[in-house]
Amino acid sequence: MASPILSAEACSLYDLRNVSGGYLRRQVLNVPPKTTYLSSIRRLVCTAVHGNFAEGVPSTSMTLSATDLHAQQAWEFWRKIGSPKYHVAPMVDQSELAFRQLCLRYGATAAYTPMLHSRLFLEDPKYRAEHFTTCPGDRPLFVQFCANNPSTLLQAAELVQDHCDAVDINLGCPQRIARKGKYGAFLMEQMELIESLVTALAQGLRVPVTCKIRVFPELERTLAYAHMLERAGCSVLAVHGRTREQKQAKAVRADWNIIKAVREAVSIPVLANGNIRHLQDVHDCIAYTGVQGVMSAESLLEDPALFWHQRLQPGGVWTHQLLRTCWHVHDIVLFLFPERSQCACRPCGCRAVSSACMCSMTSADSSFQP
Repeated sequence: MASPILSAEACSLYDLRNVSGGYLRRQVLNVPPKTTYLSSIRRLVCTAVHGNFAEGVPSTSMTLSATDLHAQQAWEFWRKIGSPKYHVAPMVDQSELAFRQLCLRYGATAAYTPMLHSRLFLEDPKYRAEHFTTCPGDRPLFVQFCANNPSTLLQAAELVQDHCDAVDINLGCPQRIARKGKYGAFLMEQMELIESLVTALAQGLRVPVTCKIRVFPELERTLAYAHMLERAGCSVLAVHGRTREQKQAKAVRADWNIIKAVREAVSIPVLANGNIRHLQDVHDCIAYTGVQGVMSAESLLEDPALFWHQRLQPGGVWTHQLLRTCWHVHDIVLFLFPERSQCACRPCGCRAVSSACMCSMTSADSSFQP
């Protein structure tokens, strides 16, 4: 995501908000290296607020605090990418480019990549080529990494920052592999490490840093967690309303009350994750919690058009356009795997890959011809 160049002539409070915050960079300001970086920031702030630069102006006299500036920048970023409400959640081996494109075509307004291992991504070109692909239509895009080393995370994130809208830190994975690798939700007892991960990206990248978390059993700890992430430079916070121990989504309902409390406590955009099974759940969650958007994982795997508003119109989700897409997908699968079991269920007489795959769709609109 390209950052604007702030010239001295264009310095104003609005311009300052557009380039201030966690990922303010000397490349953005077009100033000399580190020795003059902080002084240049201060000069811009004083000029924007007071009309001139005075070396003795105390920071307390400025109109906006650093926290306020970060919140302003977070909302500017959010509006810049279209204030997306419907997010494809990060899913290992699932939220790949093709699936993201399908969901974006049918209602989703933003998507996350699968979780990428920061060390492997940095060290192994083959891993990078295999696990990260994108295209111009794959936006807004959040690239998610797991990590436990700030330097490694930053170097890995620098490789993708020009190909995405934000870099996300996975702080919510509850699986055994995350425990073994010491990342995801198993960093929740190491707040200083988490803060250093967020700060490293917020200070080192040209794009925003976002975070996806799980909640603590105690509301107070969850709110303190959210505040810390915001202070460290997180620009968008996705909250999964389950604890680390609550791994089975179908067995335990996500707690929207905690998500609502987090939304009311922080000043940055918040996304809700959990209990999103169909489109009405999306509307109910946003209305109840006040979040800026929701994300769905397993439900999208079952129905990639979960966010599609046209499904509520006559004819439902299986319109001609979606059916045509399904036919094309099966043509590709049939070409790649001709040895699979087949059935003659397509109206044109071609064979599909499975006897259960297309019959229900063709019955929804028997007049359709691909």
